Amino acid sequence: MSKASWLWIGTMSFFAVSIFAFAVATTVAVAGPIEDSVFAAFEAFCIWPINKPNEIAAMLQDVGATPLDEAAARPFLNSLPGQAWMMRDKNGRLLITLTSDGVCRVFGPDASGQAVENLVGQHLRSIKFTSDKFGSDTQNMFAVTYPDPAGGADLHLLVGTAYSDLASVSGAWLFAIPERLIAKDLPRLPPWP
Repeated sequence: MSKASWLWIGTMSFFAVSIFAFAVATTVAVAGPIEDSVFAAFEAFCIWPINKPNEIAAMLQDVGATPLDEAAARPFLNSLPGQAWMMRDKNGRLLITLTSDGVCRVFGPDASGQAVENLVGQHLRSIKFTSDKFGSDTQNMFAVTYPDPAGGADLHLLVGTAYSDLASVSGAWLFAIPERLIAKDLPRLPPWP
């Protein structure tokens, strides 16, 4: 082969490797069935009834979720008073917690945290409020405005995502904090979208 041929092959190889590296570095986590299930459960059990936390237990019972006893629920509630349920749907396992003051969380141990967070951005009218890194863990908070399913005034809440950035650690937490609790704890409310 001539020198020009080797130069051409080398240049094309460099461009091919560069394009591949760029594509891998900019790939967005794509949601699969388990991430869709985590987000759907979060929307149904945490967002829609955000101002009616007393209805959540009945809703979970209706879909066959198994309540955890107090000792088993305590670690998932961070020692706060409340309830926890486990359920399995066709795509994976879910844990739903509800504190006595109305903070609702859903955990999908088999879900990709980044893919679940992408669903928050795609499906909720939201503004990123805060972002924190704790070692390899990422926690993001979003100010969310959600249309009331009953046709009333829009709902305002903080939605949080938490997950590990380590590829070896799967799982995604989503949590919803109602506006009434935010107003008690923050000096000013976030800007609602």
